[in-house]
Amino acid sequence: MIKPVINGTWSDGKTSSVVDCQLAYDSEGRISLNGDVEKHCAFSDLKLSPRVGNTARYIEFEDGSVFETRDNDAVDTLLQTLSDSRFHNIAHRLESSKRLVFVTLIVILLFSWMFIQFGIPHFSRQIAFMFSPEQTRYLGKDVLATMDEHLLDVSTMSEAKQTYLRSVFDEIAESVDRPDLTIVFRHSKKIGANAFALPDGTIVFMDELIDLSGNIDEVISIMLHEIGHVQNRHSLRRAIQGFSLAIFVAVVTGDVSTSSTIITGLPVLLVESGYSREMETEADTYSLQYMLQHNIDPVHFANIMTRIEHTRLPEYRSCVDDGEPANVCMDRILQQDSPLQKDDSAITGYFASHPGTEERIARFRQYAIR
Repeated sequence: MIKPVINGTWSDGKTSSVVDCQLAYDSEGRISLNGDVEKHCAFSDLKLSPRVGNTARYIEFEDGSVFETRDNDAVDTLLQTLSDSRFHNIAHRLESSKRLVFVTLIVILLFSWMFIQFGIPHFSRQIAFMFSPEQTRYLGKDVLATMDEHLLDVSTMSEAKQTYLRSVFDEIAESVDRPDLTIVFRHSKKIGANAFALPDGTIVFMDELIDLSGNIDEVISIMLHEIGHVQNRHSLRRAIQGFSLAIFVAVVTGDVSTSSTIITGLPVLLVESGYSREMETEADTYSLQYMLQHNIDPVHFANIMTRIEHTRLPEYRSCVDDGEPANVCMDRILQQDSPLQKDDSAITGYFASHPGTEERIARFRQYAIR
């Protein structure tokens, strides 16, 4: 009987030297190497690498020596003749099937979308509430410092006004049993009329937002909204979501640099990326319930939201850029009854990260005290 032969090279597994040889076998499972090396063994003593495309195949002997060949078809024939397993070369068979590759790709994309859309937000919520207040303060302690270095300027408000607003905020924080919360004031032309909560419980108010308000109750309504974000740990959840997404991308693509990019960009992420509609609804509900319980008319929140919405108009931005106070520019815009732009891409300032504005305004006006 003529033995099938597979051409290749052999190495002892200890040095880099290789020799040309042929691997032969018979139907009884006897294996022999012929040529510049002589070797005999049983098929059961071998370890064969799986077929991956047209890459070389490796057949390892018990003593660690290796036979290498690029004749994949010949190795497949060897396996079909002597192996009892039905699963040999399953990876090659799967990758050779265009239909299976297409179906697998669709399944992976669908799973990835569901995990990012639903899985990461769900687990981030569970993880966020596992952190103690001390841990959240530690996680967010450097965020404001980084923002001050790259995004924010010192507040231009008078010390007397800042002191008054802090006293109002501290009174609210005490009433909700969160004396650890802190409010700070900053100035930033880039951010504009905005306020945001950091993971450590620090709430940052921009000067322009204070200037834009018509009365203290409007400011209080925004304070309550941001406290709602802190109470529901929205900033921390967003940070966890960002880290989780980075890890997921790194696992899928092998690009570890993505993780470090998101981590170093966390301050910008907290300012410019949006809360989900669910998070906004939770913060709105918190603010609305507090206002109703403490006899503060919810219309104040609707009014300040309407004012902030009008900051999208180019006429307002031009007025502010010319050095006019924000409230003066807003009064001028409201007197002109300028129509709002409907292009979402034009949204700037506070509502760049606060979606569903019209519905939210309508909700608070519905509960207005008449």
